[in-house]
Amino acid sequence: GRFEFDIGTAGSTSLVLQTVLPALAISGADTEVVVVGGTHNPMAPCFEYLRDVYGVLAEMMGLQLFLNLARGGFYPAGGGRVILQVRGCEFFDDVSPLRLPSRGELRRIEGLSAASSSLPEHILQRQEAQVNRRLSDAGLAVSMRREAWETNSPGTVVFLRAVFSRGVAGFMGLGKRGKPAEAVADDAVDALLAFLDSPPACALDPHLADQMLTLAALSPGESLFRTSEVTTHLTTNAAVLRQLTHREVTVGPDGTVRVAAL
Repeated sequence: GRFEFDIGTAGSTSLVLQTVLPALAISGADTEVVVVGGTHNPMAPCFEYLRDVYGVLAEMMGLQLFLNLARGGFYPAGGGRVILQVRGCEFFDDVSPLRLPSRGELRRIEGLSAASSSLPEHILQRQEAQVNRRLSDAGLAVSMRREAWETNSPGTVVFLRAVFSRGVAGFMGLGKRGKPAEAVADDAVDALLAFLDSPPACALDPHLADQMLTLAALSPGESLFRTSEVTTHLTTNAAVLRQLTHREVTVGPDGTVRVAAL
């Protein structure tokens, strides 16, 4: 089937798609969902995080999905357009548990410096230069790309993805009026460096842990992973899943998350 939602100017397309994906993933049918709204909002995963981090781990669990950014939409005007295509699994057994004993060694860091096409080009350059400067000082290399988007609201974003031998993690900096381009880059770099300083056993960044927990509950097998920070989002989601699934879902003080097998 095909569904289209317009969630208004301030709504997050990523949060809507993460809400409907679990049901679509086990529906046994192919589905396309189009969501119009904000693609790069404060307090929500940006599109690149949804596609290149959350989506990658979802595919590691056996889910088949495709995500496309048809139009960017910065807060507050929104107006972005995201397309999700899902091939639903026939059986629960088709969903593999999420088992990540560690993130493994760092393979590479990829980055995006993006902004509305209505803004001066030097913003893209300054964001990229600051990322390069900060990571070089930390002894790290990064492969950056620049993109200029037509958007309803002016805005900028820096997104960094760390690719490890066993998984991925993502970090965002979002612009706003009066915020220097360098500060946008710093937000993403600071979050990345903090994650890299966490123990190697921490396979998931703080935001990814609660997002993947919902998908882990779809699998009949035992899921086990560790995150670098226990958030209230994670503990709340664990409590909700215990009530809905009647399974043992535990979050340890060191960030170890376990979903018991059925």
